[in-house]
Amino acid sequence: MFTNIAGLPAHPLLVHAAVTLVPIAALLCIVWALIPATHRALRYLAPVVSIISVPAILLARSSGEAMLALKGLSEANMGPVSTHALYANGATASTIALAVLAAAFYYATTTNKARTFAMIVQVLTVVAALATLVFVVLTGHEGARLVWTS
Repeated sequence: MFTNIAGLPAHPLLVHAAVTLVPIAALLCIVWALIPATHRALRYLAPVVSIISVPAILLARSSGEAMLALKGLSEANMGPVSTHALYANGATASTIALAVLAAAFYYATTTNKARTFAMIVQVLTVVAALATLVFVVLTGHEGARLVWTS
């Protein structure tokens, strides 16, 4: 998709949106789900930021895939980038799951749905948020290692 922006590789530029928005979304969702006093204050912000983080991570992923060709690699032969790509798969999946669960948690807490449903969605939202944080950190660390070693 995006290879270059103003003559620079797009991936290192676009990844900043993902590494900013995704952890913010995850932290907002954790606070929103675990601290009842924040339910009213974060009921719009947490799901909206979670949903906005999905295109950010998809752009980062797409630009990373486009960057493979610049490095003489392919999706079939990722070489040294394979671990980074594996973590990016987890980050993408968990970010999408977080957005869906944040929307479901919003729905569960703003309608008269069964308390059991709301509790299940609440727990799953926290799990997805934690997974998202772990995968974003691992992906970023591996990406930085690729850039700054050897």
